[in-house]
Amino acid sequence: MTARAAMISRALLALICGALGACASFDAQWQAAGSAAPGAGVTRWEGRWESAAHKVRSGAMDGGRLRAVLTRTPAAPGHPLRADFRAHWKSFATSYTLTLTPVPGSHTDFRGTHELPAIFGGTYRYTARIRGDHCTARYDSSYDRGTFNLRRVAPGKESPPTHSRH
Repeated sequence: MTARAAMISRALLALICGALGACASFDAQWQAAGSAAPGAGVTRWEGRWESAAHKVRSGAMDGGRLRAVLTRTPAAPGHPLRADFRAHWKSFATSYTLTLTPVPGSHTDFRGTHELPAIFGGTYRYTARIRGDHCTARYDSSYDRGTFNLRRVAPGKESPPTHSRH
């Protein structure tokens, strides 16, 4: 095996291990949020994300399964939400966290940013609205833009683990 092939193999192994660890971490958060006491400020959400910039062969928006754990942080100024996401696309999945800050004067509208390497779009900007059991969000970056559509998961309801292909 050449030095380059060995380096690529190690990099792929590191990515796979990181992805498996992120999946296990998100699954643990998901389970913990499902058994949180009512009023604890932790909720679970499930739905889809869709890219307005990328289409499938039929012309429909590309996208995938999306799950989130939203945690209110009442001790922080403005009472932001910590949003832990698990997004699926084709056979890939990734987990990431961002802070959604309330829009001044609103209890239902939020915004935030998430930094990725420039090759993946750099800064992603989010606006979100939570009304009852429905959450919609828009995201935008130099690489992609699109929407999230999520419904609150009732306490005690279980869905397939994030590593399954749904």
